Amino acid sequence: MREGVTGVLVDENDPAALARALEALIADPARRRALGVAGQARVHGEFALEANLERLARKFGLAGAAEAAVHADRVLRSA
Repeated sequence: MREGVTGVLVDENDPAALARALEALIADPARRRALGVAGQARVHGEFALEANLERLARKFGLAGAAEAAVHADRVLRSA
């Protein structure tokens, strides 16, 4: 989570801060939407299966392995 970009951080021991943060988000639909869009983009970009497989394949020098794994996953999901 990136403060102010994909979400809002508050001290876990400060319920008043949580209430203020929630009130601010309730009052600002555009900000809620922007945080949600940014969070969704981050999840799709950084945590998608393809992205993780590509990173692992590069790390271990397995050229083509990521593409094969993604293809296998798609085949299995469509079965």
